[in-house]
Formats: sequence, C-alpha cells, structure tokens
Amino acid sequence: MEDLVLEVQLSHTHGEVKWYKDGEKLQDTGRVRLEEDGVRRSLVILGATGKDAGEYLCDTGDDSIVFFITVEVPEPPVTIVGSTGTAVHRCLVAGEDLVLACELSRPDAIVRWLRNGQEVQPGERVQVEARGVLRQLTISGAQPSDAGCYICDAASDHMVTNVEVSGELAQNPRDPQNGGIRPQTQGEGKPLLPC
Repeated sequence: MEDLVLEVQLSHTHGEVKWYKDGEKLQDTGRVRLEEDGVRRSLVILGATGKDAGEYLCDTGDDSIVFFITVEVPEPPVTIVGSTGTAVHRCLVAGEDLVLACELSRPDAIVRWLRNGQEVQPGERVQVEARGVLRQLTISGAQPSDAGCYICDAASDHMVTNVEVSGELAQNPRDPQNGGIRPQTQGEGKPLLPC
C-alpha cells in the first residue's frame, strides 16, 4: 500500500487551509495527516486503500482546489488451490481419456495449458474448459504420443503433471488364469501401469 499525498502551495506562509473528502471535513489523525511546511500544505493518507478514493477539496477561504482521486488496488495473485508445488505423475493405458484439472483461487483467471513447453490447442480430441474456478484439459482416447509434461499455467502459479501413456496393460506372470497374463489393478479396479 502506498501513501496518498495531496499538496498545495499558498501565496504566504500564514495561510490556513481546510481539507474535505466527499464533503466531510478531515481531521489530523494517526492515518490522516495535515502538514504545513512554509507555504506548502499537504494532506497525507498513510497506506491508501480503495476506501480513500473520492473527491478531495482544499479550501483556503478565498480559493479552493478539487482533487479527484482513484485508488487502484491490485488483485491478489492467482493461485491453484491444493497445489503442492511438486509434479504429479499420471499413467494411462492407450485409449483412456486424459483429464487434467486445476481449481483456481479466482474465477476470472486466465489459464494456459502447456505440453512439453508448447501451448495445447483445442481440437477434435482435445477440449479445454473453464467453469467457474475449475479449468480442465481433456484428451479423448490418449495415445503414447500424448505423453509428456503438462502444465496448468495461471501466470503467478502453475501445476505440473507428468503423463505416461502405455500401449499395453502391465502383466503379472504369476497369475495362473488367462495364460499367466492378468492386468494388475490398484484401488477401484484401475489398471496399474509400470511407470
């Protein structure tokens, strides 16, 4: 936050001024300072915020000047909710849909999806969606050529996902059924891949 300083110069050193904001007379407080230095008169507002925007009037009795002040308050940087800052590793079987999503701290934030440093372009198999604070990249029927390092880039924050796409399911040679070949699963019956 920056200080707001309004300054006028009088024709003589003994002149008195009154400062007003939006018609209300201002008093010298800890945050609002009314300063005099020779012919110079200053209004200083320490740590100006959006509430300090408005019309300021300096009245000398014989003359006055009006200042129209706007205070731009920078928006907080966009963050990716739940991001740990470390890369996530995802393994898929060819033909499965690759769905990457990130939740942002603000719904108006702009996100770019990158794969191996190049921006991902929407197409027949590639959809990029924005719904509220959610940003999603979907690649239908992922192929081994879709493997790579994917980044959800929100300018001030990013999320990295390393994706591997296997052409075949992992095999378990100790399984006597199906000729010793059985897909290994993890959790909800999802294939476990050797990556």
